[in-house]
Amino acid sequence: MAARRTICYFLIAVLGFGYARTTVAQSGPFVAVSDPPEMMGPPKTYPSASPAEKAFLDVLQQVGKDTSAADLSLLDRFIEIYPKFGDARFTRAQIVACETNPPNLVNAKGDLQAAISAERGDLSIYDKKQALSLLAKIASSSGEYRTALDLLDSAMEEDLDTADNIFNIQGTEPSKTSDFCTWNLTDLSLLSANAPKDWRSFALVGLYYQFFTTFGESTFPQATAAFQKASILNPRTAVVPYLQGELHMATAFWTKKAWASDAARDAFYRAAIPSFTRAIQLDPGFAKAYAARAEVYLNLKQDALAIKDFDKALSLKPDISTALSDRGIAHLELGQYYPAISDFGDAIRAKDEGDSYISTLYANRGDTYVKVRDYQRAIDDYSTALR
Repeated sequence: MAARRTICYFLIAVLGFGYARTTVAQSGPFVAVSDPPEMMGPPKTYPSASPAEKAFLDVLQQVGKDTSAADLSLLDRFIEIYPKFGDARFTRAQIVACETNPPNLVNAKGDLQAAISAERGDLSIYDKKQALSLLAKIASSSGEYRTALDLLDSAMEEDLDTADNIFNIQGTEPSKTSDFCTWNLTDLSLLSANAPKDWRSFALVGLYYQFFTTFGESTFPQATAAFQKASILNPRTAVVPYLQGELHMATAFWTKKAWASDAARDAFYRAAIPSFTRAIQLDPGFAKAYAARAEVYLNLKQDALAIKDFDKALSLKPDISTALSDRGIAHLELGQYYPAISDFGDAIRAKDEGDSYISTLYANRGDTYVKVRDYQRAIDDYSTALR
């Protein structure tokens, strides 16, 4: 970002343009620095809090750090008025399952089921996979291992890219013990023992170990072995090779060897390609697998192949905004400047106004405008990126 800020200041100084949102006076004629198209016209409208959401916020502000019976009664009264408000149901389930002694798992189960079936509002504070994971933990605690496995599988499938976050892990190392609401190795071993031929139980173990790879390299072998076991049990699922490819991508980012040299890092990236290709062969409609393989090609500077995969991913799932922005980078690297400008513009329009990545998109498009010597629009985008 610092380099792009320097480019912006350089253009302003050398070209003599006024750095402002509106027309500014100079020694020469007036020069207008207009807003980019995305910033013009009526402002975007964002959902305002509903009466239920405002009332729920008031309840949360009154609930203390150590939840008391009085705090629970506040939630109880709120849920009597708004029985289908999913956030309140999930919050109460967490309290009675994770923070009270003894836990009230029957009530927690009912609240979680209600939260999952409730329509989530625009301002919801939880996601569905959290509720599914806690519901699975309750099922496992009562010996319903098949039900627990099905629920965890549903949580995993909610978003494969963040599936290693479904275990509510609090520490930085694998553990055989934990608080009730945190999954541990003993819990997952029970699932495997009760479903020894079900690939999902081993895929979940792999994801559990993968979570800790951001803290150190020691769990990569365990994650690799678990995914391999899952692949042997079910060679026809596209999910496992996709997860294996993601693990290779993590290896290219989180290991000392990858940071030691570009060649070593690229070798890890190349190792991911067969996994994503296998996932695509097993499920030709797997948009995430095309997008993931495209990211590998982009990192390897095989931009034409990246564009081809991004095209396919977007044809299958047009709302993958990262595919739009990264395809723009591939076009830029190949000197295909106008397709790059189009992709960056589409990616900007797909983002919410407060998205932290949107300034990077404006800066990238500004860089591309410089390439085609459209300095006015470059300044507009750099100015927006710096706000």
